Amino acid sequence: MAALRPGARANDVFARAAALAARRGYADRFMNAGPAQVRFLGHGVGVELDEIPYLGAGPNLTIEAGMTLAVEPKIVFPGRGIVGVEDAILVGSGDPEYLTFTPREPVIS
Repeated sequence: MAALRPGARANDVFARAAALAARRGYADRFMNAGPAQVRFLGHGVGVELDEIPYLGAGPNLTIEAGMTLAVEPKIVFPGRGIVGVEDAILVGSGDPEYLTFTPREPVIS
């Protein structure tokens, strides 16, 4: 989340998230597993459901103040399930603002 600032590059945001997943031992499960693994973390939200900037390994787009983004990190546990969140984020001049109001703590049932 800290990377979502004006001037940040979309591919750098993805790279930071992938590096965090790798440091925690999830590189092979981040954003799916095996041949289904994608190099994509989220996207802009606006007129279209999925629009620029795409937070992925390829796009070299710049994050700008005022952008609304869907950030959707997932860790896959093959044969068991997927753990993921999706948040709508507003990029401002300071810290990114959560537009979703779900608790940040995991729920274990």
